[in-house]
Amino acid sequence: MAVRRRRRYSGDEAARRRHGWLELLQTSGPFLTLPVVNRVFPNGLHEVAPRVRSEVRAAVSDALATHGATRHAAIRTVLDLALDWSDRLRMDADLPASLSEPVPEHSLVLRPDFGFYAEPWDDDLIEVEDEPAEEDDEDIVESDALDSPWRLLGMVTDWGTHPLTRTTTHGWSASPVERLAVLLRAREVPIGIVTDGRWWALVWAPVGGTMGAAVWDASLWSEEPESLRAFVALLDRPPLPRCRCRRQDARASRGKPQCARRSHRNSWSSGPGCSRAVARNTRSARRRERFPRRCQR
Repeated sequence: MAVRRRRRYSGDEAARRRHGWLELLQTSGPFLTLPVVNRVFPNGLHEVAPRVRSEVRAAVSDALATHGATRHAAIRTVLDLALDWSDRLRMDADLPASLSEPVPEHSLVLRPDFGFYAEPWDDDLIEVEDEPAEEDDEDIVESDALDSPWRLLGMVTDWGTHPLTRTTTHGWSASPVERLAVLLRAREVPIGIVTDGRWWALVWAPVGGTMGAAVWDASLWSEEPESLRAFVALLDRPPLPRCRCRRQDARASRGKPQCARRSHRNSWSSGPGCSRAVARNTRSARRRERFPRRCQR
């Protein structure tokens, strides 16, 4: 009887198979690449609970069937249920006017429609890994950069508006992603989301750095569950780990978390993988393009 041999894949091919969801994304600018994603998620993506997956699919299908009439319910389902933002989610009237950014040359005011809110130095949002401290002090941000409680800001566009499609308003020709990038940089919040309920764009716009964006099509989440798993893995709320920072004493006297020096690199910006993966990818692009080195991860 013939023995069937198990096929072996090279490292690169195995990584491509493990992260095939990257091929489903539309990207603009430097963003997630296969080597970076494979370093952050070497064992693949975690599963989305069946109940959550079912409710998200139902909400998105309803929004598609009603041509966007129920899109706000679908958006809340994704943010609140799938991403588990719950009490950290702020929407519409809960957002302060101070987050708005006027664009006087075009007689416009950019306003976020939702955001992720966390008190500065909130311990249950800090994720610290047991790995050597960074030697490059240029990539370390001091505590003032974490004073803002807003870790992510988002905009909701009209139904059917693709995040990368440019439109002209008051003489300003820009895509929803580009408009959000202006707001993010003004508020010094490097990560945001643009969505109409079907299209979901994850935007990376650090101050002084290159903007990048990746777009998910929620209509594919039923037939391509890996796409939904990737979206959740990059943006969901991480669990509380045990802090093992070696620089405890130096910061404890200042009333900050004992892992303050490294918390910015590992703290929750948009999820356990996104802030690190996007930062690594974008940092490489900044070096190539000779942008000033600033830590906006």
